[in-house]
Amino acid sequence: MLGIIRLIILLALGWLAYRYIRRFLALDKPADGSSEQSNSGSDRQQQSLPMQRCAQCQIHLPEGESTRSSGHYFCCEAHRDAWLENNSKDH
Repeated sequence: MLGIIRLIILLALGWLAYRYIRRFLALDKPADGSSEQSNSGSDRQQQSLPMQRCAQCQIHLPEGESTRSSGHYFCCEAHRDAWLENNSKDH
């Protein structure tokens, strides 16, 4: 009976050591994105896009999510259309 308890304790300690070593080695891996989840990679890519300001409402958004027309950026097509309508009357 005592031998089984020792075996269980040794197995538990071995498992804990294995988990600790795996976690320690995972911290030393280079951040190349191959071991990252796909969501975190796309978040990193989205954060690296330059921010643009909507000409209509002045909100900032990533350039990839904006609409561009007449050299200006817009957060949506409705703001683009409203801005173009208001500025075409001035000219």
